[in-house]
Amino acid sequence: MRILFYASNGYGLGHLMRTLGIARALQKLEPSARILFLTNSEAAHLAWKEGFPTLKLTSHLPDTEEEPYRIVLREVNRGAVRSAVTVFDPAVIAIDYFPLGQMDELTPIRDHGSKKALISRETNPAYENAELRKKKIEEICDLVIVPHRHDEGATVPAVSMPIHYVGPILIRSRDEAMSREQARQALGLPATGFLVYVGFGGGGRRDIDPVRAWILAQTRHFPDWTFAFASPPLFRGEPLGPSTPNVMEFAYAPLAECWQAFDLAISSLSFNSTMELLHHGIPAVFVELPEKADDWGRRARMIANAGAGLVVRRGDTAGLNAALGRMSEPARRAMSRAGAALVPENGAERAARLLIDLAAQ
Repeated sequence: MRILFYASNGYGLGHLMRTLGIARALQKLEPSARILFLTNSEAAHLAWKEGFPTLKLTSHLPDTEEEPYRIVLREVNRGAVRSAVTVFDPAVIAIDYFPLGQMDELTPIRDHGSKKALISRETNPAYENAELRKKKIEEICDLVIVPHRHDEGATVPAVSMPIHYVGPILIRSRDEAMSREQARQALGLPATGFLVYVGFGGGGRRDIDPVRAWILAQTRHFPDWTFAFASPPLFRGEPLGPSTPNVMEFAYAPLAECWQAFDLAISSLSFNSTMELLHHGIPAVFVELPEKADDWGRRARMIANAGAGLVVRRGDTAGLNAALGRMSEPARRAMSRAGAALVPENGAERAARLLIDLAAQ
């Protein structure tokens, strides 16, 4: 059985992490399966790190590309996709979020006889062209895998084919995580003391530098805490440089196996990072940044209503410091339990079983 995964290059790593989570689970269920990744992510080395061969497509840089150049890149990618599908000849093609690829580079898969599955997290109804998205899904796919609970209220495609809600799909479950001591050692962070994670997904957003600077300015109010700023794989900003004594910077991926290193997190509401923090029971202050395609507002309300974290808007200094001040030990324990209850399981295995069943049809 051959499975081809497609993951695009977004502002973060969510597309790649979800497909890697499913691929890892599938490999455990079917050790003889042959898996190939197609991705234009600049973090493609993470697939290699997990043991999967990867065909790297040209990158998508939405902030800088002019239309003629985009067309050239799209055609280059289409040629690579056509070759991969023809030679690898997969039984199933699993596509994360973009039915025809982020640059419409997956059009060559239309004529291939494989089954196609779309992995589709929620969309923001105020941004997404629902009818166009539905048309593409109906044209290409045989089923849709949704990384949400059915009762969560996420906006998903209204398509005629089977839709399977499997819950959040994570690259590491709680039972695969390092211990607190192991994680701190792996990250190169202090073995003792109160440690705060500061990070904003995979790091590809251009507006992260001022947010990091804003958080950095508040660290002086909490001199007994150590703030560990993540430098994720897609981050193109400046390092922190000389800073206060209670600030560090680190780089590590996938961070999902190291969450137990932290007592508290300051994070964006990006989908995968948020689900990982909740699942691993890390109390967090979530910073809501402007977002187009992903419904961060709904996610913020869900977390707040469950008591699984606190949410502040970017630039709300008083709100941020007040939220951090509320993070007593009893409050953190309560948030940890609520977060773990909100995301109790990893849906990767359920998604993998769906692909295995699809290949057998």
